[in-house]
Amino acid sequence: MTPNQLAAFDVLREGDSDGGRTLLRITPVGAPPFHAIAVPQDWHSYTGPTWVYIVESPDGFTLIDAGSGLIIEHLTDAFHDIGIDTNSIKRVIITHGHNDHDGGALLLAKTWGVEVWAHVLWDSLRFHNRSNLEGESYPLVQQALDQDTEKLAPYGQPFFAPEDVARRQRYVDQRREVNVTRLVDDGDQGAGLTFYHTPGHAPDELTIAMDGVLFAGDHILPEITPHPTLKSKFPSEVRAAIPAKHAEEDELYGLDVYLRSLLMIAAKGDQALVLPAHRLLNRGKLNIITAARAQVIVDHHVERLEQILELLGNTTWSLAEITRQLFAHRSLDGVYLPALSETMAHVELLIRAGDVLRDHEDRFAWSGSQHYLRLAKAGQAF
Repeated sequence: MTPNQLAAFDVLREGDSDGGRTLLRITPVGAPPFHAIAVPQDWHSYTGPTWVYIVESPDGFTLIDAGSGLIIEHLTDAFHDIGIDTNSIKRVIITHGHNDHDGGALLLAKTWGVEVWAHVLWDSLRFHNRSNLEGESYPLVQQALDQDTEKLAPYGQPFFAPEDVARRQRYVDQRREVNVTRLVDDGDQGAGLTFYHTPGHAPDELTIAMDGVLFAGDHILPEITPHPTLKSKFPSEVRAAIPAKHAEEDELYGLDVYLRSLLMIAAKGDQALVLPAHRLLNRGKLNIITAARAQVIVDHHVERLEQILELLGNTTWSLAEITRQLFAHRSLDGVYLPALSETMAHVELLIRAGDVLRDHEDRFAWSGSQHYLRLAKAGQAF
């Protein structure tokens, strides 16, 4: 069975070129239909709108992801079109703690009184500033930015404009106000759904299963490869607030963790339909993918690791030099910082594997080994 045969997709309302405002009815083979609405962001986003899924649970309707601060107006229109009373919305489930996925949670709770469900780590980490979780690789990314000041012009304007800083602070403040009704973890079930903990893009990422369908958040996306995290470090006050089973940050952050989570989902094969939070529909193309897409993303990252070692050869390179070479095929306008971070995630894995060495000038060299190949393909932790 091909991906196109796993479900029928009916467009109930056409939206923007990037899919924003589009309303779909999705009917998996042998399972009841549900709906999806593409909620735009209230900022410019290279990944496009967030696809929020509206599924029927035994006690009412469940929303998968809370989208941005524009969630209420777009869901109101969608509910009107498909004939759902907002009073029948029981809960929203947050796939992970990024502002295009949990940014509308407080609004949904306050406006419609819906329950908020999230991974146990979402509830623990939302009270802490992410800058307090930075591991040893973060300063290298900042250093690359600082040293590359004269080269920033080709890669866009300053990264944190005043309005972005203010918006980010509002988001942080609102997230702290959310009252979480239920915390879930790997293997839990509820509302007709099964939850899998799939960290790597975010430490609290959930992949949610229902009737053979996987709602993947940002864990697996079509067209683009989700951004892996850098290794992080929990200060004592953060560690004290986290459930003991999740207190080991090396099991939550890093490219190796992401690869392991991807391989777990990839094992479900091409008969498991994957519904992503971004790029389901983009520029008129419907991107229907299965769990096999996870293996494609793994292969991409393994190839990226190989590229870096080939680049290094017998000389040393800075993080900025490696980044610009890896992304030479595309413009880095406005996305230079994420590009540096993603490159660092790969370099970090290679350092941990013993394949790359860092000198006193923070330049990187190949050690001559290729341990990453066996370890990355097996999804082993470093």
